Amino acid sequence: MSAREDMRRLDELAVSKLLDTHSAEEAIEYRALLDEYPTFRESAVEELLAVAHLACLPTCEELPPRLRSSLEASAAKFLDQPQPAPTAPVSTMPRREPRIAPWVAWSGWLTAAAACLFAIVLGLRPPRIIQAPPMVRTVEVRRPTPPDAATATRPPPPQAPAAPDLAAERRAFLATHPHVIERAFRPGGDPTGARVQGDVVWDEASQRGYLRFVNLQRNEPNSEVYQLWIFDGERDQRYPIDGGVFDIRHGATETIVPIRAQLAVKVPLAFAVTVERPGGVVVSDRSRVAALASVT
Repeated sequence: MSAREDMRRLDELAVSKLLDTHSAEEAIEYRALLDEYPTFRESAVEELLAVAHLACLPTCEELPPRLRSSLEASAAKFLDQPQPAPTAPVSTMPRREPRIAPWVAWSGWLTAAAACLFAIVLGLRPPRIIQAPPMVRTVEVRRPTPPDAATATRPPPPQAPAAPDLAAERRAFLATHPHVIERAFRPGGDPTGARVQGDVVWDEASQRGYLRFVNLQRNEPNSEVYQLWIFDGERDQRYPIDGGVFDIRHGATETIVPIRAQLAVKVPLAFAVTVERPGGVVVSDRSRVAALASVT
């Protein structure tokens, strides 16, 4: 097969590819010919098909001179021909026909052949112009959430735990611990406990107990607190066991405090309540004893 026949076959295969009528064998043949003729441009065939498509359109009226001149200049630039001088919009002189190179005349034959092939493949149907879909701009509209729905999705606020009923706990403790030590409080010398009344109950087996106060003066937690001390017969009396700190609230007629002994009490001798600085102390100087309950 000659080079001219190869180029013609390349044109046919390129048109078949652009029209999506390629078979598997034609695709292999087309790729082999492209490797043999690397200078072949598919875009030229595509442009010829576009010319054939335009040839099928109805004939329009003659172009204005300025537009015709611009199109001719663009065509000459594409075909790598010297660009003709622009013509005036209105001229009375006859227009000189440009020289046409021989290979340009052959490309016109190829254009006609492509147009015929295009018409045969499409069954002489009028060309269909595919329009791009209109751009649709979407706008997100946020609807306000109804108050009921917003509040329904929120978790309920945490509720503060109910204050324990210490009076009921003390009664239950006495009912279930018949062998408790129970002693009454008396004033210890500090003005805060001048009219103090109440008692202490303590169970040696469970190491639990309660304090009950009446008429113990209210304290200011930011300046002073009450602290319990337990004197043990088996320990040095200079270092009684810390039983915890507590406050007396304003308006309380009776205050019950659970005992929180920091060490095990073996032989309880006395329970003393002192006035200390906020947070309590490790060792009290016993300068302010508000209440005292002796066991022996």
